[in-house]
Amino acid sequence: MTLLAFLLIAGGACAQIIVSNTTTVPVNATINQSSFSDASNVQARDQTGSVRAVSQTFTWNSTQALDGLGLRLATAQNTLNPYTSNSTWVLDIQQLSGNGLQSAANIVSTVAHLSFTLPASAVSPESYIYFDLTTNLSLTNGGTYGFILYPETASDTFQRLFFSRSANTSVYSGGVASQVSSVTGPGPYSGSYGGQGYDLGFYLVAVPEPGACELIVIGLCTILLVLRARTRTSKHASARA
Repeated sequence: MTLLAFLLIAGGACAQIIVSNTTTVPVNATINQSSFSDASNVQARDQTGSVRAVSQTFTWNSTQALDGLGLRLATAQNTLNPYTSNSTWVLDIQQLSGNGLQSAANIVSTVAHLSFTLPASAVSPESYIYFDLTTNLSLTNGGTYGFILYPETASDTFQRLFFSRSANTSVYSGGVASQVSSVTGPGPYSGSYGGQGYDLGFYLVAVPEPGACELIVIGLCTILLVLRARTRTSKHASARA
């Protein structure tokens, strides 16, 4: 599925995000907001004095944990101030009050605060940057959440990420996107999630539920272990006799 994959160390001790670049959305995506126009885009950038972040609220619709999320890069990516060098970004995933569509959805708690290096080789027009969470996040089914991507520090290198978005209207009923000014790390983000009437091109993936075949295999293995234990017990009893 992935074209490129990079193991990125956050916090120095363990990998928190595996970043990959792909052109397709997995069939098991729990949420897939694929209604967007490349003529419209929104930026995240680290320019000193003009920092921008992008955010999207969503309503989680699974009883399984969140495994990762993908953000689509627009056609305009790398046409103006190309993303040419590795830089450090922050991804926060936060629980919100309200329904996520209000003008100022407040943060209830930070579910994940992840700092990572995004390599230039992972940034390509008309593809998705996928953030695979090595520690899956337990979210409440039907709960309102938001994610925000922002640079860790401002820089004069002017690194831009152009993300696809819907054309001036929110098409996803479970949330809404926005561009946020002057947000830099270390975070976590403490502002509000204000809807600006559009949605990012994004998808979310839940941890797969065990399939019927997997459950059968697990059941058979359990039976075999029980039978093996009983056989050992029976042999020991015979030997004592």
